[in-house]
Amino acid sequence: MRISPVLFLTLGIPLLHGSNASGLKMTVRHTSEGMSSDQSFYIEKDRRRAEYRNWIGVHYGPQLASITRCDLGQMFELNLDSGEYVASSYPPKPLSKEEREARGLKVPELVESGKPTLRIEITTVDTGERKEFFGHTARHIITTRKQIPLEGSRSDAQQTVTDGWYIDVDTTVKSSPLSRLVR
Repeated sequence: MRISPVLFLTLGIPLLHGSNASGLKMTVRHTSEGMSSDQSFYIEKDRRRAEYRNWIGVHYGPQLASITRCDLGQMFELNLDSGEYVASSYPPKPLSKEEREARGLKVPELVESGKPTLRIEITTVDTGERKEFFGHTARHIITTRKQIPLEGSRSDAQQTVTDGWYIDVDTTVKSSPLSRLVR
């Protein structure tokens, strides 16, 4: 579907309150092998918006946004470059057996696990450093994730280090049954 300017404004304006808004904006930057991508999250008590751009190899994908509106009982996935969107109910409902069959989807059968071929080790270190960020005390945490191939593995050894400052903020989107009935 093409995005109507009226729909875009209707969905977006509640997230753009003035400076006295109780919402939270958070931006996360991912960097790997010279490529970086940013994700921005706008969170309020009954709605959330995420803006991001995927990348594969050295190519960036389109600008995307995901909007969750508990008050409307809807979720929207927007392609900001093409002006198209998809609307669905929130929370998402699982497909019925008939819907799965109509789409040619099969429920995977459980297979007994074999011998492990990959070990993942995650080490988290709180450095003890603290800083104030927007009225919240942030902790400096360094997390190291090691991927270790075992016998029979087709994976390469990898190590990822995440060095960040973290605050404890509730980012869940709360949905009240009454808010979804009144429209």
